[in-house]
Amino acid sequence: MVTRIAVCNRALVRIGEAPLQSEVADGAEAVLLLYDSAVETALGLGDFSFATAIRQLSRDAIKPKGRWLYRFQLPAESLEGPKAIYDREDAQTPFTRWELFDDGIYTDAEIIWARVRVVPSPQLWPPLFIEAIVTYLAGLLAGSMKENFDQQQAYTVLALGDPRVPGDMGLIGRARSRDAASQPTKALMTTSASPLIAARF
Repeated sequence: MVTRIAVCNRALVRIGEAPLQSEVADGAEAVLLLYDSAVETALGLGDFSFATAIRQLSRDAIKPKGRWLYRFQLPAESLEGPKAIYDREDAQTPFTRWELFDDGIYTDAEIIWARVRVVPSPQLWPPLFIEAIVTYLAGLLAGSMKENFDQQQAYTVLALGDPRVPGDMGLIGRARSRDAASQPTKALMTTSASPLIAARF
């Protein structure tokens, strides 16, 4: 089973350091901070299906000031503002009558859902993304623990790509492209867009 500590240990072993016994072992806190940084950086470089979730938002009990009727709270797990808002649970057509302000979603809709970017459990990561995070984290650890900045640069280039080489996406870019290629297109997801799908209903 792939866990946070397992990913960290793969990166530690890669730079010649001893693996951690647990997340509360000596030195684990600093390693886990770099792990969090590596994961959030990678997820911020593009869309990954396994890091996207639809969440129903919680509505404040008190009516907000201003022109909107309701204020909704963004999920605590969300890494950033919503990628889209929906007023229907099927989340097929984005809803546009809303405003992001003061860490909340303001709208006149009584119930809304949001598509947000989250940090998924490593158990949900595909193998290539795991390898990308291990590589990128190994670079961060090489610089932090060993002050080996040449090694850090080498691992960073492997993970993120070499900007001097056209088309070099690195492991993270390759993982993103493979994930995107594995997802059905939105046009095939709706009955109105495809007569073949519509014929089934």
